[in-house]
Amino acid sequence: MVVLFLPLYITASPEPAVSWILRFFPPSSRTRAKEVLSKMRHSLLNWLKGRLLSMAILGTLWTGALYVIGIPGALFLGIFAALLAFVPYFGAVIAAVPPLLLVLAGDPIDALWVLLAYVAIHLLESYLLTS
Repeated sequence: MVVLFLPLYITASPEPAVSWILRFFPPSSRTRAKEVLSKMRHSLLNWLKGRLLSMAILGTLWTGALYVIGIPGALFLGIFAALLAFVPYFGAVIAAVPPLLLVLAGDPIDALWVLLAYVAIHLLESYLLTS
């Protein structure tokens, strides 16, 4: 948990961390070290923006697909899928479980549509958004 939130905290409020880290560098190298840390922060912010955009698109696609299939609570399940998209690999799989369970309780044929939507959405995400 610390590994997940520490970079976000440092990105949001970098001054204390930067001044602490700069103490480990000799005075002659501190300017260069500060530049590198600034570029690292900028890269982390860009990654986070891209990840949030990808999560929003996935949530929208999931909500739309589940609504078209006729799953109750499509909006909630789409938001749930968007939040789980932050977790690499397992988040996408876990996000597909609740809609599948809801569909299996009703019409099992719709489970095929949910699986098809799952595969299509994540193929789109893999090839168009994150490649």
